[in-house]
Amino acid sequence: MELLELASKYTELKRVTANEYHGPCPGCGGRDRFIVKIDKNRYFCRNLDCKKSGDDIQFLIDFEQMSYPDAAKATGNHSKLTGLPDRPRMEPRKPIDPVDNTDRQKWQSKAYKTAVWCHGQLVKRPELLTWLESERGINRFTVDKFLIGFNPAPKKSPGSDWGTAKDPYIARGLVIPRLQLDGTITGINVRQFKQSDNAPLMVTTDPDKRYLQVAGGKNTPWLLSNHHAPLIIVESELDALLLWQELDLFVRPLAMLTAGAKPDPRAKAGTVLYSMDFDKAGINSFATWYAHNASTLAYPPNTGKDISEMFKAGKDLFSWLQECHARKPIPARALNP
Repeated sequence: MELLELASKYTELKRVTANEYHGPCPGCGGRDRFIVKIDKNRYFCRNLDCKKSGDDIQFLIDFEQMSYPDAAKATGNHSKLTGLPDRPRMEPRKPIDPVDNTDRQKWQSKAYKTAVWCHGQLVKRPELLTWLESERGINRFTVDKFLIGFNPAPKKSPGSDWGTAKDPYIARGLVIPRLQLDGTITGINVRQFKQSDNAPLMVTTDPDKRYLQVAGGKNTPWLLSNHHAPLIIVESELDALLLWQELDLFVRPLAMLTAGAKPDPRAKAGTVLYSMDFDKAGINSFATWYAHNASTLAYPPNTGKDISEMFKAGKDLFSWLQECHARKPIPARALNP
């Protein structure tokens, strides 16, 4: 049986070139991250956390749990049999962390000044403050506490002003500085506005990308509280801000910034509440978190795809938290996208 026929049993593949097919990964989901090259008899997943790759034999090993000899026989590759009980499997090469040449003190100073200026631009626009509270649930107290701002016009600053080799670009949009518990800023994200946001016309740009990070910042998870309540894991900064605003002292929000992020070391011990999107990729991610810490519990929103949508639909977050506490924990295998 050829690789394309094997893979098509597990996922829906679409032809993109004469020899290449894309589709959701049978292992981790996604949209088109799984690639099959029929001319090379190879497949691989572009998700670095998944690491699935190989030929038709490896596919049967990965997805049908066959031994190497059985997989070789099933694919007709008898010549590859060596008499060994199983084929050696190479561990993927670990990525090398890039060298950080940013002058952190200089970047911090410029980031803080930029955050303060953009915060002033936001509070001068009551229509945007109204949108932020009605559409995302974020009130003025939270805006001021975390220096949430607005950049009215895109601009690029010299990297020398920020202590970084790359000239930082600040897009037009909602400016979210990741203000840490010690008062430092580790990164700045700009959320650009789309037509679907129902935002004031003066802020809409309809960009290709929703979020743009200012160069020089660290793309590390953002913890908003330092008390001893359970960690609650969400993807976006705005969801984390809303949880802090509504449930501080009951939970400690941790924004992972991306659904594919690896479990945070701070979530190794104690109860962890997982509340990222519960689509297929989110369910696979939950299983990874559960393997990292067996005290990880699934706390999916009961309306909408995330915390903010649930809140906008009128659900009181404290009541939602109580309901999640009252039910039995949901095992990963019982969740359906």
